[in-house]
Amino acid sequence: MKFGDGVLSKTRGYSADRAVGDGLKTLATSGDVLSHLETIRRMAVYLDRDEGAGEPGAGAVAGAGGGRGGGRGGGVGACPGVAGRGVFAGALSHIGTGVGWKPGYAQGVQGLTWLERAAEAAGESEGGLDVGAVYFAAALVSHPAMRESKRDLYERFMREALGRAERGSLLAKNIEAHLEHFDESAASFRSAG
Repeated sequence: MKFGDGVLSKTRGYSADRAVGDGLKTLATSGDVLSHLETIRRMAVYLDRDEGAGEPGAGAVAGAGGGRGGGRGGGVGACPGVAGRGVFAGALSHIGTGVGWKPGYAQGVQGLTWLERAAEAAGESEGGLDVGAVYFAAALVSHPAMRESKRDLYERFMREALGRAERGSLLAKNIEAHLEHFDESAASFRSAG
């Protein structure tokens, strides 16, 4: 899947159909939760404001294969299911693509129901889906700079993600890069908690 230079940018000449197809291939072969979530988010970006493409895209994400780690056991394969749907719905909301309803809508944020369910399930399973990554996704979906903004939710989920991110891990690096981009720091979230 081809990523553009910015968070919401696309590569010229790379169609939405191709992006979704390549994204589904990535989901079937990748073993990393953060890669899954970012791939799903990028699929939504490529759908842009195509109202008719949102629903089939959501169906493709919902039905995506389990990938490595199995589908129902709570491993990485659970990501394209519940957490993936949450990220996809949140990304569609951020870019203004509608599907005629508010999928996974909770506490004023599209996609949040699914992310909260995934975090709860991940927290209850041993060695399954990275709950810190799911909380990070929930923070991004509820980020105050997006269409549906909830600063209190964003802060709560960011503290949860930070509390679960091992120093030097890919998750910790992604969180730090995100916070730097918005002139914030992990220390400020930790001290506020």
